[in-house]
Amino acid sequence: MIDLDLISPLRSGDLIITVGLPLSGKSTLVKNCSEYMPNVVVVCPDTIRLALHGNQFIGRAEPFVWAIAQTMARTFLMQGNTVIIDATNTTVERRKMWVYMAREFKKGLTIYHVKTPADVCRERNKALGRLDESIIDRMEEQFERPLADEGYVFTAAQVESYLYTPSYPFREATLPSPNL
Repeated sequence: MIDLDLISPLRSGDLIITVGLPLSGKSTLVKNCSEYMPNVVVVCPDTIRLALHGNQFIGRAEPFVWAIAQTMARTFLMQGNTVIIDATNTTVERRKMWVYMAREFKKGLTIYHVKTPADVCRERNKALGRLDESIIDRMEEQFERPLADEGYVFTAAQVESYLYTPSYPFREATLPSPNL
């Protein structure tokens, strides 16, 4: 077992994915990380949806949304960027594509698990009016906790504490990826 205290959750060149319910704070965490890390590109299916068809969700368009997200991630990884996938990724099945992609590119897969309780997400949604509440309910019901065999798993709190550590730039990981 690898001691995660010895590994940075902000490793350059890796593929990073978020895992969490809608309105849990994933995008805020990603924004904070992208400000601290060099050569970071964020791929967000929500942004792709808005660019593609102007809506938060159209079921028929989802295969196209995910094909675009994968193509973007591959392109940016080939260019040597750190890629952050800002999405819910609530099931093992949804995360498999990213696990395989990290292996394909011989990159580490880092998982940022944002553990905001569903009730807090629902309260945020009431204030913002962004989603039908049934979406949060469905994702809470289907949620599968990320596991170490998928990649390096860090909580949002661990990532945030790392961001504000004065010695952060000197804590790059030198251990091999668990996905190789």
